Amino acid sequence: MTFTYTRPTSEHLTKSRQASAEKYQQTVRPIVEELLTFGYGYQALSNVLNARGVFTPQGKPFNKQSVRYLLSILELTTGNQ
Repeated sequence: MTFTYTRPTSEHLTKSRQASAEKYQQTVRPIVEELLTFGYGYQALSNVLNARGVFTPQGKPFNKQSVRYLLSILELTTGNQ
């Protein structure tokens, strides 16, 4: 019995990462857009996201900087800017 393993190519890994990032963005965008209607700033957004059990793609709790980065990725802004 022989086992063969084909190592994923960098192209395959890139496509996989992009698909994962797009899925995360599609999941989190409606939540963030809803919260932005209340005029929350970065810290308030991070508090609410963490309370709702929404975490960064790495599985970590949000903080002001990670919320700021997420909003830049989603091309959204807070009412406080």
